[in-house]
Amino acid sequence: MSEKKCYIRRKNSQWEEGRSHHNIALHSYITLYVDPLEPGMMPVGGFICADHEDGGLFAAHFSYVGRQVYQFLDQFGNIVQIMMAEPNIVAHINRITD
Repeated sequence: MSEKKCYIRRKNSQWEEGRSHHNIALHSYITLYVDPLEPGMMPVGGFICADHEDGGLFAAHFSYVGRQVYQFLDQFGNIVQIMMAEPNIVAHINRITD
């Protein structure tokens, strides 16, 4: 079993490894909005800021999609899916959805 990594998927694209600011922001959203919930409760959306690896801030509104998949609204108004997963699982998903 390999270590989970952060992956993102933009519209009409495959899953690709996220950058460090995606990872930090997703962990922040999960820590603040998902982990404190009782089993069966639905997470609410939340605005998350993190240092962008290219400088400045990464700021996005995150929400829950389902089954460990989340999404955020990027600075251009695009919805981007995001998740933590093992690389072999993502490779399999990309192969079967290609």
